[in-house]
Amino acid sequence: MNEMPFRRTLIKSGNQIVTEDTWAYYAYMILSGKGKVVKNIGGDQEVIGRLKEGDILGEMSIIGGAKRTASVIADGDVEVALIPKDTIVSMMNTLPEATRIKLEGLTSDLIQVTSTCALLAHHLHDIEKMKAKCVDVGSLNRTLTEEMKGVPDIYKQIFITLANRLNLGISTLEGLSTQIKNAANTTESVCLFHQP
Repeated sequence: MNEMPFRRTLIKSGNQIVTEDTWAYYAYMILSGKGKVVKNIGGDQEVIGRLKEGDILGEMSIIGGAKRTASVIADGDVEVALIPKDTIVSMMNTLPEATRIKLEGLTSDLIQVTSTCALLAHHLHDIEKMKAKCVDVGSLNRTLTEEMKGVPDIYKQIFITLANRLNLGISTLEGLSTQIKNAANTTESVCLFHQP
């Protein structure tokens, strides 16, 4: 394969290589350094992956004809090769139509996978925060017994039921998060983004 000369540029640590929800004019290859893939979910910035030397980024927006689905931030200084959109589109136009259609379909699926991965990462972080909210039911029962003297036991049981349900819900979420993490580990070899 013929090597084509591309412009190189240095991105300083903490600066964005690509910005979510903007139009793509370049794809990039990381020549040296690392990057964090970040997606905005409900106002929170979720790190959904990591990129390293040799990785390509920004191609989905060009091939899919859509805005960027995530930002990539330089994690330390990063040198990249800029691959112009026009070059990629011209190269695609030399491919058979059936191949172009497959690439566009693959890109559409990848955009959906990336979005789903970001949502799952966001929910996993929420589950971690919820773990701190587990209630010691025995302690709550003792507290209610002391603070609610004269209140029939059935009403105390209503409040204990709330705590039990909270703990059960959190336990269920923990089980689901374990399943999600196991599934992510199983498919790690086919993921585009290398998780930390």
